[in-house]
Amino acid sequence: MAARALRWRPQGRFRLTEPDHGSDAAALETRATRDGDDYVLNGNKVYISGGTVADQLTVFARTGGPGAKGISAFVVDAHAAGVRIDRTDDKMGVRSVPTAHFSFSDVRVPSENLLGGVEGQGFNHAMLTLNSMRPTVGARGVGLAEGAAGYAMEWARERRAFGNAVIDFEAIQFMFADMAIQIEAARNLVYKAAWLVDQGKFMKEYAHNLSIAKAFATEMANKVAFDALQVLGAQGYMKDHPLERHYRDARQLTIVEGTSQVQRVVISRAMIDRALVYG
Repeated sequence: MAARALRWRPQGRFRLTEPDHGSDAAALETRATRDGDDYVLNGNKVYISGGTVADQLTVFARTGGPGAKGISAFVVDAHAAGVRIDRTDDKMGVRSVPTAHFSFSDVRVPSENLLGGVEGQGFNHAMLTLNSMRPTVGARGVGLAEGAAGYAMEWARERRAFGNAVIDFEAIQFMFADMAIQIEAARNLVYKAAWLVDQGKFMKEYAHNLSIAKAFATEMANKVAFDALQVLGAQGYMKDHPLERHYRDARQLTIVEGTSQVQRVVISRAMIDRALVYG
């Protein structure tokens, strides 16, 4: 069989977070000022996943007054004059994906690179993007938890203590049962959220479903990684086994695409506004 040729594909990255503004994205300070047929971009962005390999950047910048309505989004050439990678981060986990800090100094962006063609729509673009990505982060949590639980189970089958396999002890069995309950609950929430996104239902009125899936699945991944490492005891804490990496990687999931606290704000607001009603 002939080998298939590999095709180079341009890489794009999402640039929202700033040094002084993370969850409070509506307060961002990067600014784009109109100058003839161009905009001139100045500011800083941080913690940009995959930033060092990006060819195009989606940059959110202020074109108007304060608040969300003053924010626009632009497609920016990552190699344009004035675009600079200031540094990369030395992270505790998810080390296979580089994150970088960017600065923009008098970067000229053609006006046709304004997303949507209208100023002031950037914040809405950002929120819809974050909404649609939340099931993906939840799915990462489910996969991580499955990997951690599966590894710990095989180890517990083989490891012996007090004359028995570790898995024969009821205390350990209950830990695995709890892992399974949490994984399956998270899987169904993520499937529902992914289905909603596939149906185009990721606007504000559906956001609480996506936040529930993201919050539960990512927090579940942290709990399962914690318990799986605990099953192995001291061995789990060593780099001889992958569980220490699972544990470090899981911690990132409750932060990216909106922290667990932000998800709870979305969920509680839906309940207050009667978009989510019980009873």
